[in-house]
Parts: sequence; C-alpha cells; structure tokens
Amino acid sequence: MACNISKTNMTVRIILGVILIALFFVFYGVIGIISLIIGVIALVTGIIRYCPLYGVLKINTCKPKE
Repeated sequence: MACNISKTNMTVRIILGVILIALFFVFYGVIGIISLIIGVIALVTGIIRYCPLYGVLKINTCKPKE
C-alpha cells in the first residue's frame, strides 16, 4: 500500500482516534460504541498512513518524498 495520508493528516487522525477511544470509557451505550468504532478507524488509518476511502476517491495528500 502506498502512502496517501500526509504527516499532518496522520497526526490529526491519531490524536482524534485516541480522544474518541477515550470517550468510549466516558459514554457507555450507543454513543460510546460509535465513538469507539470511529476512533479505532481513525487511529488505524493514521498509523498505517493509508485511507481506503481516499484510495477509492483518488485523493492523495501525501507528498512525493514522504
């Protein structure tokens, strides 16, 4: 998989993922589960620097040297 997420985008996704996963422990129930799912997706895509949705939409924010 080629990189399609820039370093800035990666940082934002990781921070947002951690915050949303932390919200799971605050809000039990449907809101907590939804925040956990979105948080895990954001965290994983930030770590691997590849977003499948970006791939489908042909979006690439990664600079050529990254």
